[in-house]
Amino acid sequence: MISIRASAVAANVTRNSILSLFTIAFLAACSGPSLREDIIRDEPTYASPPATEGVLADMANDIFAAHGPEYSGFKLLDKSYDGMAWRLALIDSATTSLDIQTYLWYPDNAGRLILQRAVDAANRGVRVRLIVDDLVTIGLDQLMFELQTHPNIELRLFNPWEDRSMLSRADEMIAEMDAFQLLSRFLIH
Repeated sequence: MISIRASAVAANVTRNSILSLFTIAFLAACSGPSLREDIIRDEPTYASPPATEGVLADMANDIFAAHGPEYSGFKLLDKSYDGMAWRLALIDSATTSLDIQTYLWYPDNAGRLILQRAVDAANRGVRVRLIVDDLVTIGLDQLMFELQTHPNIELRLFNPWEDRSMLSRADEMIAEMDAFQLLSRFLIH
């Protein structure tokens, strides 16, 4: 009887010890890294006041005249073509500033077209602020450098990669894995 109780107590102690260790490890993993204080951050910038001249200013003035400044509105764009056409029209109509924030900005036809129009706006003297996630900037270091050196473009990245050299190695590893998978498929079949 005593040996049964002793083994039950030992099992309970072992189970509690394992549970305690798991809880400590889980809490340590959830704590995450602390914010680094040695990172030099760019000075914050702020949106420019609304333009007082141009097509967009005229449209805003017409709406205010018809409905009053306390009202606002929106237009539902439920087709991708319409969304692209309106984005391009807004970029092309900008006279003082242009702020573009997006999560995923792919270098496909649409992404390149919007970027080209944003650069054209900057070349016209429009202040352009771009904020994009660093997730899809792999391999675009030269483009990002050129955007950063343009006097009218401010490029900010959120979720930036800490070590960009790791990204190029990751690309190489992915290419190697793809080649290995192709070779293994060929050999198996």
